[in-house]
Amino acid sequence: MKSNEPSRTALMMARQRAAHQVLDHGSILYDPFAMKILREDEKDVLQFANKHPLASIGRLFATARSRIAEDALSRAVEGGVRQIVILGAGLDTFALRNPHVAREIRIYEVDHPATQAWKLERLAEAQIAVPAWLILVPVDFERGELGERLVAAGFQQNSPAFFTWLGVVPYLTPDAIGGTLGYISSIQNSEVVFDYMEPPEAFSEELKQIEKARAEQLANMGERSDSRFEPAGIAAILGSHGFCDLEDIDFQEIRSRFGGGVQGLAPGHAGLHVVHAKHSSGSTIHVPYASPCRVVFPDKKPLEGCCFRDTQLWNRICVADARTEYAAIQNAGQAHTSAISCEEPFFWDDSENEAFSSLRTIGRSAHERWVTLRVMRVLGIDCGTEITGFGVVETDEESRNPRLICRAFGAIRLPKQKTMPQRLKQVFDDLNAAINEWRPDVVAVEEVFYSVNAKSALKLGQVRGVALLAIATAGLPLAEYAPLKIKSSVVGYGLAAKEQVQFMVARLLELDAPPDPPDAADALAVAICHIHTAQTLALQETRR
Repeated sequence: MKSNEPSRTALMMARQRAAHQVLDHGSILYDPFAMKILREDEKDVLQFANKHPLASIGRLFATARSRIAEDALSRAVEGGVRQIVILGAGLDTFALRNPHVAREIRIYEVDHPATQAWKLERLAEAQIAVPAWLILVPVDFERGELGERLVAAGFQQNSPAFFTWLGVVPYLTPDAIGGTLGYISSIQNSEVVFDYMEPPEAFSEELKQIEKARAEQLANMGERSDSRFEPAGIAAILGSHGFCDLEDIDFQEIRSRFGGGVQGLAPGHAGLHVVHAKHSSGSTIHVPYASPCRVVFPDKKPLEGCCFRDTQLWNRICVADARTEYAAIQNAGQAHTSAISCEEPFFWDDSENEAFSSLRTIGRSAHERWVTLRVMRVLGIDCGTEITGFGVVETDEESRNPRLICRAFGAIRLPKQKTMPQRLKQVFDDLNAAINEWRPDVVAVEEVFYSVNAKSALKLGQVRGVALLAIATAGLPLAEYAPLKIKSSVVGYGLAAKEQVQFMVARLLELDAPPDPPDAADALAVAICHIHTAQTLALQETRR
């Protein structure tokens, strides 16, 4: 948006909410202030709502995402949360409809200064007073000043908070999105509800054309709409910031749950999602793999529904040595015990203990209440005829937050003056050296792709063959991933540019700068893709 003008998208969303009141009688979200704050005639709202046969889909999503957010917000308030932050508030009216006045909640509306000034004008024209519990916080998300401005407005960073972030993510840069999620995750026991869009391929054909036209229209108005993610990419980004209890509601589910409340709802599939995620401080362990560590759940809450790398441990974690647990299982017939308790998570490694091996079988058959953990080191390789990149990534075995650690990255540069056999020998020798130095558990390589240039494809195939030979010589397991899969896992979009891959690799690995050359970033991306994939497979295995 232009720095001195209010957001045009905020106006469009306000019209969608107002149209829902007029056409659908507020069946999904009743809002008596929607028409008042809009300051437009009913006939103009109806003209907007009937402008296109598929406009009803936008009306459904605009109101459903607010309903999902406000339902989750109410549950959070019931659980004790007293700070509500509405990011990109626009003409949102929740503060005017506040059903939690008796709970003495504080609502912080965060938006661009020009948009907030415009909203205040609308409220004044409608003779609607700003409620005492509402605090307006002017922020430019692209400048990374969210935390500073909120604290200045009275926000308590050491207290739980609920954030809604609707209709904003598609219009921000990846850096701004990551910065905002980073701040939210720094708040103890925070929750966030936001929406995002998939790439155009996820939309039905007619909706795809409408979305393209809308993006062009926004670009002409100075508001970009270019951040697109696939579900796996969003999960990876949230996981990198320590969020757990992730619920990703796609458009099909939204249509199923709320579609009956929209008059004349048009057919069509949209790549639209609403996400609800929680970040619990001090009570979350992020478990990447299966291995000889034991975690025991002292209460009776089931493991189902927890992401394997985002497993939430409820209350305290009880950890005992294998023999004590083994006895407890024999006596009680269940895989949890209160033998030895600790306030902080503790991991005990006893891979050689015979009693632990017995416990593995009995624990799984008795109650499915335990899960084993493992740290994995992955060597990623990006083969090239001029530069072959490599990178070593592993998971943090000590941190309670979900961290990926970059152990090394580099590039094998193949001088053009060398013959092809000499180049291939250099690749083999240098990869062998990297394998011997870093001793990975597994090597991940990009799958072969098809090229219109047969000569280039043949040369690349030779380099790739030598890399596979080095892996086989070392006796290491091999994993191969398609380029689309790698980009989707790291960036969230299978057609992402190299610069986007570099940016997300740097963020996921907490590097000070994007890896250079890009071939090294690509290699690290292959390793990260394997880690994300292995976590998903491990989760599926534990649920069988």
